[in-house]
Amino acid sequence: ELPCEVENIYGLYGCKNLRKIFIPKTCNIISEYSFNGCDNLTIFAEVEMKPDGWYKTWNPDNRPVIWNAKKEEYDKF
Repeated sequence: ELPCEVENIYGLYGCKNLRKIFIPKTCNIISEYSFNGCDNLTIFAEVEMKPDGWYKTWNPDNRPVIWNAKKEEYDKF
């Protein structure tokens, strides 16, 4: 889980043991290929859709994304 204050995500690529991540709505930037190689990852995004500041290739492996996620959903997963 990322702290609520996180504004940018750069390079979590290759984290094969990362199973889930909660991205708070305060996160304005996710760089290219940030989750590349995170083969077991499910992404919980507090926002309803991809913000403009997230690069087009932020999720190149097309990992599952739960948009408009609530913290409770993340905790139960």
